[in-house]
Amino acid sequence: MKQLYLILLVILPVFPLGAQVESFHMVPDSPSVIARVSLVAAKFVVELAPADNFTFSTGLWIRPRFWSEDDSGDREFHPYPSLNPRVTFEPRYFFGLEHRMERGKRTDYYSGWYVGIPFAIEFPDLEYSMGTAMGFQCSFGRHWYWNVSTGPGISLKQSRFRMDWIVDVGFGIILN
Repeated sequence: MKQLYLILLVILPVFPLGAQVESFHMVPDSPSVIARVSLVAAKFVVELAPADNFTFSTGLWIRPRFWSEDDSGDREFHPYPSLNPRVTFEPRYFFGLEHRMERGKRTDYYSGWYVGIPFAIEFPDLEYSMGTAMGFQCSFGRHWYWNVSTGPGISLKQSRFRMDWIVDVGFGIILN
């Protein structure tokens, strides 16, 4: 039951943002809601843009895990992976979009550099992670994109905090 409450706490604040239908952004050809499917990992991403240069990126992905930790903290290899759903939420601030537009580079679908604060919950172990990240995403062709971000962060697993390096790599299809 606690897991259900955590999921609702993460997902419910995002729904009112999707009610904005108008595209009032200065970024041309960018809708206020962008749906993406990443082919690098089985990941579905929705990016909501409530204001200029600012987006909320939420994602749901299933990642295989081949390693696990025993009670003493040692890692063990398991040849058959377990599939763990992971929910992510990341507010992003895109800087330099105006400069990219002036230079004639693409800014559609929020192509450019950003700073984000990624937060993730992984089930069924309830592993939390949060940090800061700097990244770059770009669209190419008519419906393709790629995204790379990295930065320092912390994770909480089994009542233990540890320093982690947050990395996100995406390559896939823009659905809208």
